[in-house]
Amino acid sequence: MVVFYGTQVKKPDTIDYTELEMIITTDKELYVVGDTVNANFSLYSPETVYVNQFGKAFRHYMEHEFPPISSGIGVGGYFKIEKDETYFADSTVFTVDKPGLLVLDFYGVKKTVGVVDAPDQSIWTQEAEIIDKLPHDYKESDVGSSYWKAVASKIGSLNRTGKMSYLPYILVGYHPDWGNWTSYISMTDISYEYTQPILDEFKPSYWERIKFLEAPAPRSDVELWRNRLHEWSDELKDAGVKLSRLSNYFDGRLLVGVEDLDREKADLLCSIAVDIPPGILVLYSTGPVVVTPYTE
Repeated sequence: MVVFYGTQVKKPDTIDYTELEMIITTDKELYVVGDTVNANFSLYSPETVYVNQFGKAFRHYMEHEFPPISSGIGVGGYFKIEKDETYFADSTVFTVDKPGLLVLDFYGVKKTVGVVDAPDQSIWTQEAEIIDKLPHDYKESDVGSSYWKAVASKIGSLNRTGKMSYLPYILVGYHPDWGNWTSYISMTDISYEYTQPILDEFKPSYWERIKFLEAPAPRSDVELWRNRLHEWSDELKDAGVKLSRLSNYFDGRLLVGVEDLDREKADLLCSIAVDIPPGILVLYSTGPVVVTPYTE
């Protein structure tokens, strides 16, 4: 039980709340834009203690933004926390409105959680796209390969090191377009606040060779649908739809090779793999996959 005391009572020996174990808890570790976040700040003491009362200033912001100014106020008095008791000091409830690394901050005590965009629901009503040629079929020379290698190396590094904390939550993929020597970077949010810091990592001469494409779904969803497509492969094969290759298209959609593809097979694929949105698929035709027996 927590007991509060006014200033008229003789004050016992007190401690500052920062001397206790401080805990921020959230109802999730990963949120989707539009979710409601419920967070609590609590104190735990293994012994009975008297704690100086303190102002409350539970802030939240995206890690790549400037944090808001604290609005905490001074508070007099103190309160008692019994042995092995947890005191819930403050809470906050809000709707998260952008992707990235979300920071919950109580006077410098911080917890971070991830936020991803929700998939574009229109991909469930769109048809699977059929293309005539693979992206690498347009390659004519290695003139622009040095640009692509530099871009791929830098984006991979930024994503791994956490230098841009939001990148793992919005990045879906990066691919070269050998037809026009453009490096495509697919992300679920391509607004200025996310793209300009990436461009700033390159010399201006590279900028015209970098294009940002809005991905229709987060990488985690795309990977989930990729795995589901693998799981459907036997049933699809029995129905005459043989999958031959699987990768990603420029904008992060699944690029799927199908033996002797036509629209009828494309529609059949979508009618069988019902838990995969048709609009996430980019299909192309391949010849039969020939497996050569291993010989020593």
